[in-house]
Amino acid sequence: MNGQKIKELFPLGLIVAALIYTAMIVLTTNVILTRQHRMAYGLTAIVLVTYFLNKRISNIILGVTLVLGLLNIVAFTPTIMIIGGGFKFAALDAEVMLGIQLFSLLVFVAFVYAHRRDFSAWINKDGL
Repeated sequence: MNGQKIKELFPLGLIVAALIYTAMIVLTTNVILTRQHRMAYGLTAIVLVTYFLNKRISNIILGVTLVLGLLNIVAFTPTIMIIGGGFKFAALDAEVMLGIQLFSLLVFVAFVYAHRRDFSAWINKDGL
């Protein structure tokens, strides 16, 4: 296996390792899986299946999964650590919070680094 292929598999390997760790914690402690965890297991299973069928589609689904993890929609680890902030509108009695999961941010940075050529071609093509 060459270095580029290892770099491309590194983000997926981190997610699979985190989900295996989550399963071990759930089986040995009183921690329960949430809807966020189940969504992460499902999306990761889809990424693994499509990896063997079409690597390009697999990378797109993995990127979407990581963005959902960044936005705190899916969770890969048993404890969900988020950083972020929010706004509270006292007049409307409404609150808006935006949180980013640290693990998802780490894996997303590794994903962007592994696929930096594809990202630069995409940015140059669209003129962003």
